[in-house]
Amino acid sequence: MKPITLTISILLLVSITMLPAQQKTIDHDRAAKYFKQFDQLRESDNGALWGHKLPHKMLFVNPKNYEFVANEPLQAYEAKEDGKIFRGQYPQNKAIANTSVLIDSTPWTMVMWPLSEKSDEALELMAHESFHNLQNLLGIKISVMAIPHMDQKDARTLFRLEMNALYEALYSNNNEPVKHALYFRKMRFDQYPETKKEEILLETQEGLAQYTGFKLGYNAQRLKMRLQENIRNMSKKSSLSRATAYTSGPLYGLLLDASGKPWKNGTMQNFNAFELTLQHFDIDPKSLSKLQYNEIKQHYNFDKIESEEKLRWKKRQKKIEQYTHKLLEDKPLIIELIDKQIGFNPNSIIPVEPHGNVYEYFVLRDWFGVLTAKKGALMTNDWNRVYVSKPTKIKQDTIEGDGWVIKLKKGHYIFNDKEKFYIKKATTKDYSANNLNELKEIFSVIFDDSTGLSEIIWATLSFFVLISLTIN
Repeated sequence: MKPITLTISILLLVSITMLPAQQKTIDHDRAAKYFKQFDQLRESDNGALWGHKLPHKMLFVNPKNYEFVANEPLQAYEAKEDGKIFRGQYPQNKAIANTSVLIDSTPWTMVMWPLSEKSDEALELMAHESFHNLQNLLGIKISVMAIPHMDQKDARTLFRLEMNALYEALYSNNNEPVKHALYFRKMRFDQYPETKKEEILLETQEGLAQYTGFKLGYNAQRLKMRLQENIRNMSKKSSLSRATAYTSGPLYGLLLDASGKPWKNGTMQNFNAFELTLQHFDIDPKSLSKLQYNEIKQHYNFDKIESEEKLRWKKRQKKIEQYTHKLLEDKPLIIELIDKQIGFNPNSIIPVEPHGNVYEYFVLRDWFGVLTAKKGALMTNDWNRVYVSKPTKIKQDTIEGDGWVIKLKKGHYIFNDKEKFYIKKATTKDYSANNLNELKEIFSVIFDDSTGLSEIIWATLSFFVLISLTIN
């Protein structure tokens, strides 16, 4: 998973649900084994796939306790050599994700521990993330957060039909499924023309990385099984707004390989699976318009897909209504973003147009401290604000709400406005006599009681504040 902006990264949590429960410490022997297997994978490929060897520097980080192990010395974090690995503590003020990171201006691949206990699945993830440290050499310098239209019922239906056709094309000697897959894709592009570019870019960014993981991580038998799992799992995902490329990338990449014609030209910045597949399988684009949707859709399990997507759409609309009220209308806490580090689960993004996207699992580090939300946070489309539900508990440096908690940096406070809550950094002005009313708002949040005790305490406190300000 590639950093989205200078300091935005994406956490893969639900997308790796096959992993065991997170361990308190890293198994050094298993980590060393995975590093060795990754070295063997790199040497076996020797740059054949992309014209460059996958980058070597890699660290596994446990998000539970920030412990890490690396496959090379890492002096910036005082890593100590321990047998065949180097161990240390990752800085707690930095985000942990499956991503590429710069450490002392040197690119490293970071993978969250634990990895799958199945070696080939671990290698898939390692190769995927390592690709992101290679992609600049391939001209890939793009980042797409999500493609909201892929949560529409019709878009999801057409995408799932397309993936079923691609899988059949890959494991048959018949070119008709190739044509059908492209037909379903063309229908989706025609129906959502304004988002075609973003879909292609996401497929370049994440689809090629996932293709790399599948291509290098699995033998032929396991590859077929994992592709089937990928397709089946789409029906279980509440959102495809970011997840599509993880299925389409491997299928299109492997299908292009099967054509026997070269399709990697040293730079992949203009990668377009639709156009390349037309060319490599000698398909006339005009022939697609002659196909009849109602005649071919049944072959790809349309009735089951349609039934599942109708049910999901109803549930989704209800969830959007709930999030709109909870995060936008019912006096939310609004956080302005400045120097954000963001982690989220790409499989649980819910577009709430036109406001932004709800990330059902969300971690944010910025000027104010750290926010961890497990029941939804909305980030605006311009990435400048985050909304969470109204606070329910405020205690010194900790603020809590329904499913979220904020650990404030020293000198930061929450303010209760008429229609919202917000966070401010304390200054002398905040405590001037002219601002005592604003300070009282903070006080009323902290001491919310109907006994009158808070008024007595407030009167005493304000007296001493005024005396202090007068003396100063």
